[in-house]
Order: sequence, then C-alpha cells, then structure tokens
Amino acid sequence: MTENKAFIYESIFNQVRMGFLSVDEIKENIIEEIEDNEFEDEISEEWAFDTIKEEYQKLLAESKQWKSPTDTERLIKAFDELGDENIVALHNAGYTTTEGEYEVVEVERELQENEVWSDGYCFYHQQDLARAVAVKDPGLFIAFQKVDNSDDAIAMEVGKKWPKF
Repeated sequence: MTENKAFIYESIFNQVRMGFLSVDEIKENIIEEIEDNEFEDEISEEWAFDTIKEEYQKLLAESKQWKSPTDTERLIKAFDELGDENIVALHNAGYTTTEGEYEVVEVERELQENEVWSDGYCFYHQQDLARAVAVKDPGLFIAFQKVDNSDDAIAMEVGKKWPKF
C-alpha cells in the first residue's frame, strides 16, 4: 500500500470506528479528502468505497462479540451523569482542543442567555477519538475545565466529578 493510500485508509478506519458518521457521510468525506490532497490519479473512488464497506462490515462483525456495557455505553452514561451534575459534557467536540473549547463556550453562552451557568465542562474531540480507536495502545483523553477559568484547582474539581463505575 502506498503512503497516500495508507493515509486515506487510516482516515477511513478512524471515521468508521468513531461511529459518528453514516457510511454516506464517510464516503463524501473521503472523496473530498482524496481530492483535497490531489490523490485522484492514485486512489480510485471504487477502492475508497470498497474499503469503507469492508471496514464497516468488519466493525459490524466485531460488534456482535461485544459485551454490554460497552466502553461507548459507559462513556455516554458518564457524560449523562456529568450533565446531571451541571457539567457541560460534549461528545466529538471539534477536531482539536481549541475547537472543542470554542464549542463549549458556545453552549455556555446559550445557557447564560437563559440565566443558567454551568459548574464546568468536559469534552473529547476527533483527535482524541482517533487515539481511542487506535489498534495499538488505545485511550481517550477528556478535557475538563470551567469557562473563563485559569485556576488549576477549579479545573481539578471539575475533573473529580467524573462518575465512579
């Protein structure tokens, strides 16, 4: 596999495994990624679509062996519980930490327009998700903080609200 195909394959693998996009959305993203990187001469639409289908089928087959609660189910439950604790908890918040922080500030602004203030926030973004679905040494980083805060002790208190399982 060429370096360019490996790059596109990794993107396909990640998008399928992250679970936030439909197959059609992944197809659109991958074609756009191929075009943006000018890989059209090397990587065909057919190869890309076949690879997406193959990776999706692998994931479906694997999912039949998963025990409940899955990591995803536990994460959803934890974020729901954090919401109950007045913590804004966002899944898949942008591509980077900066984008995730922007999304949190937007949610906080909407809350404040309704005279509601959170006690903090947490989120993970797409780069975090890519690490979480990695074959080798997977793990999910979650950012904890409070909007307009520079006090590490307050950020630590937000993080301590993480539910115990």
